[in-house]
Amino acid sequence: AWEEINNGLANPMVKVLAMDPNNSETIYAGCIGDGGLFKSCDAGESWSKIGENLPINLQITAIAITKDSHIYIAGWQQGIFESENGEKWEKKNNGLESLLIRAIAINPLHPEILYAGTQDGVFGSVNGGKRWKRLTNPPNQPKVWTIAIDPSATNIVYLGAWLSGVM
Repeated sequence: AWEEINNGLANPMVKVLAMDPNNSETIYAGCIGDGGLFKSCDAGESWSKIGENLPINLQITAIAITKDSHIYIAGWQQGIFESENGEKWEKKNNGLESLLIRAIAINPLHPEILYAGTQDGVFGSVNGGKRWKRLTNPPNQPKVWTIAIDPSATNIVYLGAWLSGVM
């Protein structure tokens, strides 16, 4: 049976969850509605709001974590933010032409290579989000909802797109 584990989770409108790949007790919950990012260090038994320097009511639409525990989040109409510990966040929007982000993916072999799926196509970064470049061309931009990277051939990237299926 399923049960709610919301102790300290002030916003029950959870859009995305992500687990730290180095610690299965650490879970991040990104919320919409009133927004916010929450962290649990005890497998969801209790939650704390984190990211004091993130925009107020940030609508979190995606979370991705590297093997060395760098965290990337996407905020609807705000872009991408990166943190080493979940407390201090840095905006990573240089070259990111669309801030309507629904997905973030990290290359499992080269964590400095990132992909952002947006309402206006896909963007890529080869330097941990310091600079983004458009990877899809107008006028037929896919509205990307999710991204998957082949773990055995990381140059193969799949997109799940609104009304376009899998690309």
